[in-house]
Amino acid sequence: MKRIFIWIFAALLCGTSVRAHAQSVLKEKMPPTIMKYLVDMSPEYATLVKAINAARLAETMEGPGPMTLFAPANRAFAILPAGTVDNWLKPEMMDSLQKVLSYHVVAGNWPLTDLQQKIKEAGGEFFMPTIGPPGKLSFVIESGKVMVKDQHGFKSMLATPVAEQNGLVYNVDKVLLR
Repeated sequence: MKRIFIWIFAALLCGTSVRAHAQSVLKEKMPPTIMKYLVDMSPEYATLVKAINAARLAETMEGPGPMTLFAPANRAFAILPAGTVDNWLKPEMMDSLQKVLSYHVVAGNWPLTDLQQKIKEAGGEFFMPTIGPPGKLSFVIESGKVMVKDQHGFKSMLATPVAEQNGLVYNVDKVLLR
């Protein structure tokens, strides 16, 4: 009887180990998404990840895309007036936070070369709608660099984006506001 118990225990233990290993392998083989990139790059994007989760937009950032995210790093949130982020993270502010965050996302993959071409075709300033409620971002070239500009005129220089399975991520040094 003792031997049977040991064999059953060993079989259960191995089964659990095999399942855990299979889940680990599957997780590693999952395509990298924008959300996975942001989480992996924490703490640089810790505030953005916290905001995305509070706004219940993580599923969107893991979705099929393609999309382009202009991702404010922690330092971008830190320059906002005191208490702004804490206020946005309150459950009753979820709608406002969703609007702020969706203003940082446009549909499609937009590498720098495509943005530069569109800016030239548009005569120096290219406008693109965001995925959230009516909003648009502006793109211009200044000193040879592509800049994203919000509706208040705040600009952030764009460098080479990170490409993920479901889109592109640009690091921006300002929270873009409408």
